[in-house]
Amino acid sequence: MGQNTITLDPDEKNATSIPEIEKEYARLDKDWLWFHYKLSIWLVIFTFIIECLLSLIIVRTDLLSTSVPIYIWRFIAVLSILNVIFLAIGTAVMYSKRISHQGKNGGI
Repeated sequence: MGQNTITLDPDEKNATSIPEIEKEYARLDKDWLWFHYKLSIWLVIFTFIIECLLSLIIVRTDLLSTSVPIYIWRFIAVLSILNVIFLAIGTAVMYSKRISHQGKNGGI
């Protein structure tokens, strides 16, 4: 059985494949960046839910060594506020036109 081969002139081969490869790489790179951004959103939500569930367990089992309002402020509110601030910074970076794609890759 013979092999099906396509022979291209080396100049034609370089002219057709390199831009296509670069375009595909740029698309994959952009998709990967958006995946990380969406993942960070879901991690913030997941962390908040887990902290709330853990606080219920800690309060019900009398493992709490401080008052409930102080516990909520320290371990749920402050950490959630920090997560939302960092997420807002990430959102600003993702939608910024002034930051290059390479800069976004390093920031997110």
